[in-house]
Amino acid sequence: DDVREALEQELKLPDYDVTHAMMLADIYRGRPIAIKNEQREKLATKLLDRVVTERAQDPMTWLARFHYRATAKTPDPEKIKGDLTQAVELAKKQPLNPASATVLVTAAGYKQEHLDPKEAAALLQQAIGIAPRDSRAYLMLADLTRNTRPKDSPYEANGIARKGIDATGTNNPSLSLP
Repeated sequence: DDVREALEQELKLPDYDVTHAMMLADIYRGRPIAIKNEQREKLATKLLDRVVTERAQDPMTWLARFHYRATAKTPDPEKIKGDLTQAVELAKKQPLNPASATVLVTAAGYKQEHLDPKEAAALLQQAIGIAPRDSRAYLMLADLTRNTRPKDSPYEANGIARKGIDATGTNNPSLSLP
């Protein structure tokens, strides 16, 4: 309850952190707090809808609601896709936003799970272009390549991992081990 109250106080400030809104929605939905169960989902939904209204140009806002809706007891695939699409569109328009690469990597994972490897690869390439020092996109693209292209895929995947190692400027274990 103390964490919930602290987050609620923060969200009254004009410069609140969107990720803290997501944390509060998660607390409303699934943590033991002094709020009746039937009110929890309503509070969380209302909170994230408010954040989307207030921060409509922030890709993390849409990504937060995407995550929230994707983990609902009865997810609505159209609303989930709509939030993710909006997050991706904003991320592509804001390549200098530090959150944009996270949005694109998350979207690529979603596309991969939903059997759209071509779109997943395109999103990962865009994430690499936005944040070339972030190893996540290289690692996912190498795995995607290895799993979807049987002929010569180990060599292609190795090349992607090597580019990631070179771009990150470190001997990153997550890229080196595979």
